[in-house]
Amino acid sequence: MQPVSVEHEALRVADIHVSYRVDGTPLPVLQGLDFSLRPAQIGCLLGESGCGKTTAMRAIAGFVGIDRGTIVIDDRVVAGPETFVPPEKRSVGVVFQDYALFPHLDVAGNVSFGLRGLDDEERSDRISEMLNLVGLADSA
Repeated sequence: MQPVSVEHEALRVADIHVSYRVDGTPLPVLQGLDFSLRPAQIGCLLGESGCGKTTAMRAIAGFVGIDRGTIVIDDRVVAGPETFVPPEKRSVGVVFQDYALFPHLDVAGNVSFGLRGLDDEERSDRISEMLNLVGLADSA
């Protein structure tokens, strides 16, 4: 594992290992994944199907725990040997490649799900703004 540099990093994934249990046996999916992104930098995970790209994103978002290593977001450890910050406290947005809407919510409810700290009028304005942006205003 490389030491964290003094330059601010928006995301640091340091030597993470993730495994799933299959019939009680650990199946390693990620072993020693290590990368970082500076603020405003864009990264891309590339690889064959099944190599662990989605698992890496799920670990960063907090949907799965890590077996070893550290994940740091904006200088705050969110996953590590003694730390696990739940997904809703990580400020990480995830857009899934497959159907990932809440079936019990309408369109506006799905759009507003992640909006916190807004009063009702601000929330309604933001929902309208986002639906207009993607051409779905009539679907709210």
